[in-house]
Amino acid sequence: MARIVDAQIVATDEFWNGTMFDLDRLRRSVLDPLLTGETVVFDGWDWATKVSRPGRTLKPTGVIIVEGVCALHQMFRDDLSARVWSTLRAMSGWREVWPAMASRPAALGSTCGCPTKPPTSTATIPSRARTW
Repeated sequence: MARIVDAQIVATDEFWNGTMFDLDRLRRSVLDPLLTGETVVFDGWDWATKVSRPGRTLKPTGVIIVEGVCALHQMFRDDLSARVWSTLRAMSGWREVWPAMASRPAALGSTCGCPTKPPTSTATIPSRARTW
């Protein structure tokens, strides 16, 4: 998607902390500063090495895509200009990740407030959402 629209992408998967998705950190260190026009630098989880990697930078310009099922979490809904749900067939990567997540129920969407089915409406642009 980034190549199509020349967008910056932040994945909610980058806010895994080894135990669960730290969505409060996503809000605090990325979304809130971007919404006030600040450039942000944050640490993101590296799934290959299973450690946090430093130094991701996002600038409050152009299109910023917050990717991942947790991007539709209720705590972010008033901050997004648009929400898109896509359904894919089975992904090979889940064969590696799912057993670890299933052993930690708090990490799963159904228990952390992340959606497990498409939102019913995506038509309104929230008041906090910004366009640059």
